[in-house]
Amino acid sequence: MTALEQPPVREDKTVHLALAVESAELRVAVGPQSDARLHELFHGPCATVVRTALEREQAQPGHRSITYNPMGGLGPDTILLVKDHTLCEDGEDHGELMLSFSPSLNLHLLAASAPPVAETIRSVLRTA
Repeated sequence: MTALEQPPVREDKTVHLALAVESAELRVAVGPQSDARLHELFHGPCATVVRTALEREQAQPGHRSITYNPMGGLGPDTILLVKDHTLCEDGEDHGELMLSFSPSLNLHLLAASAPPVAETIRSVLRTA
């Protein structure tokens, strides 16, 4: 796993985190606008990489709720995309983030997620 600068986070300030697989490598992108608590979505080495990347970007912690959304436009190589959905929609910050993921997500990749996050994604996929 590596942390990189990726265009979605740099170009769109409503994006807080993007995870993708490229060449069999899990890549994470965050920016200074990211919520510094996003490392809590992960556990093990993935949490450490995300936390380090957030610290390097000097991201500040927020108090945001997260909703889960399977998003048809995401391919299986884009694992997670966290956006400030309400800020995108109406310009107001309602303290809500939307965690979007591909309906064709490789479920083995959920091993990097914190157990409550992984189970929530599994249950959303079952009902979708």
